[in-house]
Parts: sequence; C-alpha cells; structure tokens
Amino acid sequence: MRPNRNAAAIRALVVSLWHVPFHVTRPYQNYTVPARPDNGLLVTDPKFFETFGSLLISQAGQNMDIGERRSLPQVFDAYAIADDIVMTEELFKYGVFVPDGDEPLKRDLQAAQGLLIKKAKQLVGEGDIKYSKPQTRAEISDLNRWAVIQLQEKREWVYAHDEQVKLALPNCPN
Repeated sequence: MRPNRNAAAIRALVVSLWHVPFHVTRPYQNYTVPARPDNGLLVTDPKFFETFGSLLISQAGQNMDIGERRSLPQVFDAYAIADDIVMTEELFKYGVFVPDGDEPLKRDLQAAQGLLIKKAKQLVGEGDIKYSKPQTRAEISDLNRWAVIQLQEKREWVYAHDEQVKLALPNCPN
C-alpha cells in the first residue's frame, strides 16, 4: 500500500532497470524515465539491480474546460501519475516500477530484474523465430541481440553480425 493514500501524494519515484530512457507525454507534462547506468550483465552480475535510473515525479495540475468559459482546476496525485506512466506504457515489462517509498526495496528491484529477464528471454525467442525464416532474418533487431548478450546465450544470428553488435552496443562484451 502506498504511504499516505488518504492524502494526495506530492511526489513519487519511478525506478528503471532498463538500459535506454523512456519518453512519455501526458497532457500536463512530458516525462523522461532515465536509463540505468550501464554496468554489468543482467544475469551474471549479482549487483545488477543496485544501480538504476530514477525519476522523481511531483503532483501536477491542469484546468479542465467545462464550457461557457469556465474551468475546473485538476490536481493529479504523484503516485497516480507514476502508476499511470508505468502501467499504461507497460514499462513494467522492462524493469520499471514505482516503489512505495522514497527508495526502492531490494525485493522490488529483484522482482523488476525478474521481469526484465523475462522480457529478454521473449526478445531472444523473437530473434530465433526471425532467424528461422530466411525472409525475416533482416528483421532481427539490435534489441534482440542485446537480449542474447545480456542473457549470455549463444545464437548464430548474433555472432553472424558481430561487427554490427559492437557498433550498436559498444559497452557489452561479446
């Protein structure tokens, strides 16, 4: 349960384990959920989840037009905004979440890492399907290759494009 759910929350934290920032637009503000610093691999570094990107969200407001040149002020709770960003954009699949307090708990970070591993496995599976059909091999993305590298799996379709991977992911080992 969120702290102070009876009162409007003035601020909330969004935490990200993803390696790329997310840009989200809402009518009242634009948000950028920052990427986590690039250090360590998803499955082999035991301290992978100890570094993360974080965004502090404040409550926001806007006026709602009710016609006849009248408007009502609306204030959006910070947790409502944070939850909306994570759930509507489905960022939870990428290891993004809203902790209950000012700092994420270790178990929350581990759960987010688990969801991120699940997403990486899905990306590897998509790459395998694309590689199995000669007409779709060109559709294998750098994201599919990133997932293979992060999970430390071996796939012919990653090593066949070794130079492209180095260009796209310069900080990742082969």
